[in-house]
Amino acid sequence: ENPARHQSLIIPTTASQLSKMMSIMNKCEEKTALITDTTTKIVFACKSNSCRSQMAEGWARNFLLENDLMDKPIVVASVALDAASVTAESGNKNVNQIELTSYICPNNEKCCGDSCGTILQRKSVKVKAVQAMEKLGVDLKNTSVPKTWEEILPIIRSADCQLKADEMLVEKIKFVPVSQNEDVIYSDDEACHEASIDRLIVLCSCGETVRKSLGKMSRCVEEWNVDAPTAMSKSGEGDQAYERVSLEIKGKVYKLMEEMIQV
Repeated sequence: ENPARHQSLIIPTTASQLSKMMSIMNKCEEKTALITDTTTKIVFACKSNSCRSQMAEGWARNFLLENDLMDKPIVVASVALDAASVTAESGNKNVNQIELTSYICPNNEKCCGDSCGTILQRKSVKVKAVQAMEKLGVDLKNTSVPKTWEEILPIIRSADCQLKADEMLVEKIKFVPVSQNEDVIYSDDEACHEASIDRLIVLCSCGETVRKSLGKMSRCVEEWNVDAPTAMSKSGEGDQAYERVSLEIKGKVYKLMEEMIQV
């Protein structure tokens, strides 16, 4: 088992995963770590969470592994700025066979609210991004999927317990989300909108409205001027763009992690 997988936030998206999450929730009395004010929470964002922000999360997890920090109170995640960009209608050839709702629904239902109109599936991390990271020694294939704000914010903010590192497997849920009101996560839960992130890194351009919104979620927002490898590969650089951008992101991420964690 690759211990680097332990650090990734794994979002429950199916009834079976939700069932596992609930069973873990019942074991909170055995918790070994809490997300508190002393926990360092770092989130990387790009439009669809399918390339640059996934690379950044992967390198952040790799940094933690290299520096023996996997058991420290550190949360690393990545997210899509555009929630609609992580999904596609069922049957689209470019999506994983994973049903998606933007919310954790009561009674293990497959959809709730606006998600009931169409069964959606989650898009994949870009294959060429996965290949570039694999070439550089970081696995995104089995640990990463595009995620929405509605999924990661409650988990970052309201996690009650986490499993011991040696019990953690990819198919288990590391952080157990609990809503303030109904033991269910909803995007309109007020707790989800507080500035609960220590550092939010945006790896793509975004408008002023988005910047203001992001400022409410994080104590500090940084914008990194990083090329979009998909665009660069089509403009003549070829697939080498993915590896170049990945290495550029690695340098920025390692510098950030050293600053945040003071290794």
